[in-house]
Amino acid sequence: MKKPKPIERIKDLLIVVLFFTTMLLLYFFWENPMLETFDLSQITEEDRVSVEIPDTLEVIRPTETIIHFGGGVYTKVDGGGQEIWEQIVASFQQFGQDENLIVEQITKEQYDQIMNYRSIQTSLSYWIPFDPFCVAYGIPSQKSFDQIESLMTLSYSVGSRESLFLYDRVLDKYYRLISEDHQLSLEDLIVDAEVGGYVAYYSMGTLIGTESKTVIPISLYTSMEELSYGLEFESEEPEKVKGFAQTFFGESFDFVRRIEESKGTVIYMYGYGEKILTISADGFVEYKEKGVSSGNRQDFFIALEQAIKFVAYHAGWTSPDIEGSNLYLKDAEFIEKEKSRGYRFVFGIELGKTEIHYETGEPLVVEVFGDRITYYTRNVITVDQEHLADMEGESNKEAFSAVNMIAQNYQYMYSALLSQGFDLAEIKAEEMFEATSDQIFSVEAGYLKQDETAGDYKELRPVWMVNIGNGVMYFDLYEAKPIGYAISDK
Repeated sequence: MKKPKPIERIKDLLIVVLFFTTMLLLYFFWENPMLETFDLSQITEEDRVSVEIPDTLEVIRPTETIIHFGGGVYTKVDGGGQEIWEQIVASFQQFGQDENLIVEQITKEQYDQIMNYRSIQTSLSYWIPFDPFCVAYGIPSQKSFDQIESLMTLSYSVGSRESLFLYDRVLDKYYRLISEDHQLSLEDLIVDAEVGGYVAYYSMGTLIGTESKTVIPISLYTSMEELSYGLEFESEEPEKVKGFAQTFFGESFDFVRRIEESKGTVIYMYGYGEKILTISADGFVEYKEKGVSSGNRQDFFIALEQAIKFVAYHAGWTSPDIEGSNLYLKDAEFIEKEKSRGYRFVFGIELGKTEIHYETGEPLVVEVFGDRITYYTRNVITVDQEHLADMEGESNKEAFSAVNMIAQNYQYMYSALLSQGFDLAEIKAEEMFEATSDQIFSVEAGYLKQDETAGDYKELRPVWMVNIGNGVMYFDLYEAKPIGYAISDK
């Protein structure tokens, strides 16, 4: 048998070395970057100057602030009542200085009774863990706070000026905080709203003879009308789309595969799907990253800060074409995935002090696990500023009566509740209106961004938004005709 020549051995050795060198290079270029995630330490000072990063407390505001003037007359503060929320929280900080602060659990009936006086209720649409809330807002820790798990509502009543009231959503309990050293002087907020002119609201129970405490306006005058809007990312702007995509992949962008589908959707993929960015033809952006950081449940505000900074460095907080727009934290949810714990944050958008509702989806959604952002969607729109300016100069016109809107559509609402599985089938026909009304939690005026469009024309429609059962129903603001129905996924 012939022995292999030395030259052949050298060739074989070189082939092996080249093979392993190639594998190592592929690993370096394709695999190692996947171990990295969004890291603020990698952001340069120049980058920091070029983006606006809101403080975590700036994006937290109440979804609803209800002021009771007494005698069953209420009003709601436009835009949720951010300033009133801040003043009530400041009073909470003052209360926290009292080392002898008493925390007393009360019943729902007792809470409702004290709110029958002149009072203010500020409510978030989500709950915040109570200990992190106190730390974030500078409220000194108290031993008596140990029994409180979360905060969703803060309230004040002149019927008990030495007290603040809060609702714990996690435990479904109401608490009264009593200070012997501090008397609150928040009645000025009620007086200011009273003398400044307001839209009168009454409880539905008062209007239709039920126990419902949901408040609705008797009449509403507004200049709202249809507004045309555009998409933040258009297929005709490839350089803008490319620049946006590059923010997700950084120096690894040269190794990202770009796939363009026939309908205009563009997909950027790194590795074997470790990071995927999809920008659809209708302007919807979705980013996914495989894997989640393991560990215990993280602090609410640390996770929120991560989400805010991620959005800031990936297209920012507002479209430059929407002056006066305001993004805020609309929802926050504790989530678990792959035995890891994190938060899902949803950010809503307002135009002035009027909320824009999406028939499906949300403007911004961010999922945070530890120090990683694993999911991000963006569907921010642009608004015709010239049309908006013209609209603001117009005189107000009367919206369709909220009470009559419900009376005109209660059978439609009743059918929708049945389709959701509500057990209302056995009630008598004459009880249908009252039973349906009792399932209504709020009635608000706002804009609706619909999914359907006629050609290239897209519009925001003024609507009545009725939170009922497990979803939201939309009715034309001036004609009360049904427009759409969205079921909540929570």
